[in-house]
Parts: sequence; structure tokens; C-alpha cells
Amino acid sequence: IIRIEWKIHRVEGETRRKVPKGPAYFSGCFSRFAMLTGLMKRRHNLQIRPILRSVGYSLCIASLVISARSTFANDALPESLIEESQSADLSDQEACTSCEWSEPDFWTQTTLTENLFQRRPCLAEQGITFDADVAQFYMGVAAGGAEQEFRYAGHGDYVMNIDSGKLGGPQGLFVKLRAEHRFGESINSATGAIIPANVLTDLPVADSDQLYLTNVLFTQMFSESFGVFAGKLDTLDGDMNAFAHGRGKTQFSNAAFVATPIGLRTIVYSSLGTGFL
Repeated sequence: IIRIEWKIHRVEGETRRKVPKGPAYFSGCFSRFAMLTGLMKRRHNLQIRPILRSVGYSLCIASLVISARSTFANDALPESLIEESQSADLSDQEACTSCEWSEPDFWTQTTLTENLFQRRPCLAEQGITFDADVAQFYMGVAAGGAEQEFRYAGHGDYVMNIDSGKLGGPQGLFVKLRAEHRFGESINSATGAIIPANVLTDLPVADSDQLYLTNVLFTQMFSESFGVFAGKLDTLDGDMNAFAHGRGKTQFSNAAFVATPIGLRTIVYSSLGTGFL
């Protein structure tokens, strides 16, 4: 790849053009370029010269455009606009109060990667939060049941919440995205029980290791106490209470203490829906 740069130097109001490389340098570059072209042609039996020529022209033009933009960008703008742009950048940096570096404290933080990349609190202030967790289970049947054995299974849950108002969009508009997958072998078929002993290891689809998008929910709040929602939603959160919930990973794993068992048997886990709050 050969790049030709034209550098502009300003000295006491005079402008002169300087070419940093001489003819010998470009001669060597063309020789190496020709050798590379011939080698690739002999090895692969391809007519690559037109392709390389077009790619080389494109790269040279792009290099000249980028060099010209970087050289004349500040000269083409008035000083007032440059100062205004710099002050806007500083104000954006000062607006995020949680981007400062802080040593991770694994003994007190609520999540393992609470501020691993130093951007999570800053994104939360801008209206974007992302939560991910993986729950793992090693459960077995000690006596009775259909099969007396131990099995390992797990579940991955990835949730993103977007606040449109903080991003500069419509106020009161919220977007929720959730992706889930399961892995391993669930213990539910070995227990012989009607109600699953571990509801999470069968979600979102039993005996499937694929990643599923179970939530694409749009919520518009018109006041602090009234709003409407529409989109794709999961029904596991429809029976939330302080005791029997936790989605099978923070409180109970048995389906009887996670949601209404009748509802789990008769209602689709993830479906299109709409409603109001």
C-alpha cells in the first residue's frame, strides 16, 4: 500500500508545500508492490492486478482526503466555532459525574462487573443500563422420583433498559430488551413431579440451547401513575410479589413459588401483548 501525503506548513503567513518522500522511496515501494502482485498471481492463479489497482487508488484517495480534512479542519472554521465545540465537549464530559476512575471493591459491590470498564455508571446516567447474569444449578434426586441421579444445568439472562428521555428522545418512553438461553440437562424430567422443581432450567424453551429474544417491550408513561405498553413480553413477571417470585434465581427455584403454576401451563411464556399500567 502506497500512501502519498501532502503536508502544509505555515511560516509567517506564507504557505509552502512539502513532499516528505523522494523518488527513490516510491521506486522501492512500486518494486515491492509488483513483486507482491506477481507472487500472489503465481500462487493462486488469479487475475488480481485490476483488483489491486482499484484498491490502491481507493486507499490513496482516502488517504489524501483524510490528510486534507485533518490539515484544514481547524483553518476552515472560525475561532468562535472551534471554541464553542471545545466547550461543548468539556460540558459533555462534566455532565457525566460517574465516569471517574475508582478502584473496584469486590467485597462491597453488588455485581462482579459493576464498574469494570468505567463506563457503566456513565451510560446509566445517559439512560442505558445493561444487566447480565448466569445462574447455574447442580441438582439431583436422592430418593424416589423417576430417576435417582444428579444433573447440571444453567440459564443466561441479558437485559437492556433504555430511557428515551435521558437520551434526548421523547419523555416517558422506555424500551426493554431481554435475551435468554439455557444449557445443560434439567433435573425436572427426573423428579417425576408435575410441577417443575427448577423452572429456570426449562426457560425460555425446554431442551433447546438457542438464544431467544423474549422481550422487546415499549412503555409510554403519560404521568407518574399511568402508562401504556406494547410489544413482545414474557409472562413470568406477571405475578410479582415480595415472597413468591425472583424468576427462579434469587428466591425459589420451584415453579410453585415463582409464578402461578396454572398460568405457566396455560399461557405462552413469551408472546405479543399490550396493556396499561
